[in-house]
Amino acid sequence: MLDGKARPRNDDVNDMCRMLGILSNKPISPLLLSDFRSLAENGKVLKGSQPGHQDGWGIVCYNEGFPIYLGRQPNSAMSDEFVKACKQFSQRPSIGPVIAHLRKASSEYGERILENTAPFIRDKWSFAHNGTIHKFNVEVSGARGTTDSEKFFLLLLREMADGGSIENAIEKTVDQIRKSFRYTSMTFLLSNGNKIYAYREYSKPDDGDYYNLMYAVDKNTVIISQEKTWLRDWVVIPNGSLAKVQENLEVCIQHL
Repeated sequence: MLDGKARPRNDDVNDMCRMLGILSNKPISPLLLSDFRSLAENGKVLKGSQPGHQDGWGIVCYNEGFPIYLGRQPNSAMSDEFVKACKQFSQRPSIGPVIAHLRKASSEYGERILENTAPFIRDKWSFAHNGTIHKFNVEVSGARGTTDSEKFFLLLLREMADGGSIENAIEKTVDQIRKSFRYTSMTFLLSNGNKIYAYREYSKPDDGDYYNLMYAVDKNTVIISQEKTWLRDWVVIPNGSLAKVQENLEVCIQHL
């Protein structure tokens, strides 16, 4: 059990972001990243929040099984650095996985520094999270920043290190957080270089449209997105469910 206590929810400190995951068996078009960038300005936010997700961005792809940053900055994706990252991506095409994240910082974990900018990387793993785990005062080793998202990632890795399947580690970690902390959402993307794990869970029924997570499949590519940025046949991942995207692009859904 994690060392924490349930606390009243404070909607003024919600961490809001947009996430994108891609896995393909052919080179991924950099246009997908360029289109995703538009959500920095017009992406959905919770009711009463200022529009935009301009407090940081990051793009991770994999090289010989290990994650590398194409770009990562604690500023708006509308900057020239994002354009340079997309150009770099076009020059060294990847078949994935790719995970990208646009940050809208919260007042609770809001310091705009590189160390707080997702996706986060450790060894072969990459991770991005959308939501806030309030007063997440757990002890973890290896944290480089101050966000709840990075701690969430490190807890998942610690659970995986204890053995068992990745799915079981995810289930145990989210269940421990449910029992110990108030949270808006534990929705996340996780990859080990071969697969993408997409988990969706939000606590308040009215927030389901914002904390959306869905996927679309064609013969070459699986896209996981929070918004219908592209014209695709989208399948919504149910609340409290894990979607696992296999190397053969098969998608399996498991309720946790």
